[in-house]
Amino acid sequence: MVSSIEVLDNKVNFLMAITEEIHREMNLNFDFNKFVIDNNLTSTQVVLIIKALTIMNYKRFNILNEYINEFKNDSRFDIILNDRKPTFNDFNEFLKSLNLDLDGETLLKSLQKQKIGENICNFLLEDKSNN
Repeated sequence: MVSSIEVLDNKVNFLMAITEEIHREMNLNFDFNKFVIDNNLTSTQVVLIIKALTIMNYKRFNILNEYINEFKNDSRFDIILNDRKPTFNDFNEFLKSLNLDLDGETLLKSLQKQKIGENICNFLLEDKSNN
């Protein structure tokens, strides 16, 4: 009898194979999706990462005050809700505060390649290379 873990593992492998085939045949990129699967991220963690990047993008353009109510009651964002321009180090500290042992650069590049939050990803990666 096949265990439910084996079934789930087979499904993940199948999805990864489909993703690779779509990438190869249609030139569509799924780097972030693969990053999520490879690093066992939960949907909650993915949402928090995307929200953090949204906050950092708002901060970059000095428009966070218009959207602050959406985020200010969630202490998980305290580390990036400051008065400074966003930095790569802030993003890495945010990941650490969620107990995520992830390579921030690889994460940002995977988002960038999949065209998710390209502007803030470029900005943070540039900040990393300049500092």
